Amino acid sequence: EKPSRSDEFPGQQHNFELTYCFTLTLLGDADKGIAVRYMHWNETEKQLLAVVYSKLIYTDYTSKQYASVAVWSTKNHHTPERFYEFNISAITCLKFSTVT
Repeated sequence: EKPSRSDEFPGQQHNFELTYCFTLTLLGDADKGIAVRYMHWNETEKQLLAVVYSKLIYTDYTSKQYASVAVWSTKNHHTPERFYEFNISAITCLKFSTVT
């Protein structure tokens, strides 16, 4: 009998298994200080994940403002299906449309 996941790590309440690992590398210094802000899985096309990248702390108003959205597919972890760049400091929400 195979032990349950909770039996494999006694004393831990939560166990996580890394299924997908997406990597985004930007050219030059554009990715310095950039982090994942939001993520949303597409409810219809379940293999698509939209991710917002921007600065976490907005104290440096002298540098270029930057935010981006990458639409990833579980079929390709190395290159996003779509990539959008914005000259703004932040994107505050993200969701796939349910309208087809």
